[in-house]
Amino acid sequence: MPRYLCNYSHLSRIGLALSASLVGLSLTGCQSVPIEQITTIEATPTYPGWYQSPPADSQAYLYGMGEGKTASAATKDALSYLSAKLSVSVTSKTDLQKTLHTGVYEYQNTNLNKTISTQVKDIEINHFEQVNMKQIAYQKFIVLIKVDKRKLTHSFQQKLSTQVQAFQQDKRIQQQAKGYAQYLAILPHYLALPKFQSNLAIYKSLVGKTVSSHQFDQFIKKLDDNTFAKKQAVHFSVQTQPGSVNHSFKSTLTHYIQQQGFQVNSKQITTDTIKLSTYLNPTQAEGFYILRTRLKVSYTNSQTKTTNQLNLKGQGLNKKQATANLQSKFYQQLEQQGLNKMLGLSLP
Repeated sequence: MPRYLCNYSHLSRIGLALSASLVGLSLTGCQSVPIEQITTIEATPTYPGWYQSPPADSQAYLYGMGEGKTASAATKDALSYLSAKLSVSVTSKTDLQKTLHTGVYEYQNTNLNKTISTQVKDIEINHFEQVNMKQIAYQKFIVLIKVDKRKLTHSFQQKLSTQVQAFQQDKRIQQQAKGYAQYLAILPHYLALPKFQSNLAIYKSLVGKTVSSHQFDQFIKKLDDNTFAKKQAVHFSVQTQPGSVNHSFKSTLTHYIQQQGFQVNSKQITTDTIKLSTYLNPTQAEGFYILRTRLKVSYTNSQTKTTNQLNLKGQGLNKKQATANLQSKFYQQLEQQGLNKMLGLSLP
């Protein structure tokens, strides 16, 4: 073997030996150095004293605190807290618990003799002043606001007065024909009564016994009495063509109207007339009796005449079952739409 090949082979063996030694040293070195454990420490936000112990409410101001990811969200949270405070002040349950740093409120709300568990609904508060605000962590703001009780009282008084005036100046009620039309005209005012009562309760809690609210109490009674009188003045007459299916429609509609508190087919003078006419298309398929019906509803009073059409389908093993199923669907549609929509009438 040539000399230079021998030398090359010898050098290769030396190189491999050195490489193996270096790898061994590297592995030994890696095993001898301990791996450092990294521990994440989350900093707990520090809440200032003005947030942990906010000022007590006074005769002049109400205070609210809140927090959120932004300054705007924190302010909204504080307004919700004030809303809860105002709401609780007029209910039988006077304890309000705010879970610190969560912004969650729950209270028991008594309204119109019905007790319901609910989350606090925002009360419109326009006049407030920011006392303190601070960013205590990433995406975490806290705020303290106050509301001038005098301005707040005035705003609620204006809301109440506006609602009273809207009813007193609504000439559409008397302009409508006597009967169901007049009832529909007064109904929106009556449906807004729970909100009025809620605002009145807050107004009373703000003014105490220093200011009389007799006019607002009288408004509630007057509106309630007028609405009841308008309903009692409605006398429906439901008419239909002869036939078992037509009679079923008449019975279903009569029952629904009576459930709404109106008189139907009484001996009193009729104020509103409803005429029903049907087009029946009975078929059979796969052992089922199918009753497709086009129901025409005509409504008249002394000033108005409307016509509406409903397409219904009932099915069963026989005609009796199909008719019962048809009436069930008719009643469901009445409940979903309401009587006024079925008659082609809308609220003012």
